[in-house]
Amino acid sequence: MPSILFVCLHRPDRSPSQRFRFEQYINYLNEQGFETKFSFLLNPKDDKKFYAPGNYFNKFIILIKGFAKRIHETFFAKKPDIVFVQRESFMLGTSFFERKFSKHSKLIFDFDDSIWMQNVSAANKKLGF
Repeated sequence: MPSILFVCLHRPDRSPSQRFRFEQYINYLNEQGFETKFSFLLNPKDDKKFYAPGNYFNKFIILIKGFAKRIHETFFAKKPDIVFVQRESFMLGTSFFERKFSKHSKLIFDFDDSIWMQNVSAANKKLGF
């Protein structure tokens, strides 16, 4: 059974972009014999901290947890046949993880129309670069 890893920032049913771009197709893909798995970086608790003003220490911890998760996926976890990256795989905008995913899996990028614009929430403007 071919496998697809959906790499994104938010948990399922949290982001309109994700719902529109790939979540609506999950049931269909499963019916067609694909094994699908989500890999998101922000759980509900971290989501609140991440999008709140301030909380820089907590945001740093979220960043470290996300980095550790992506390291595990790219170096130690079972490699999927396809990796679908919605916008970016890590919140710092580096392409490190995408390059690592592409060494073992087919890589699909899904960029939204405004990919050239900085994607920083109002609560995190000070951290945008």
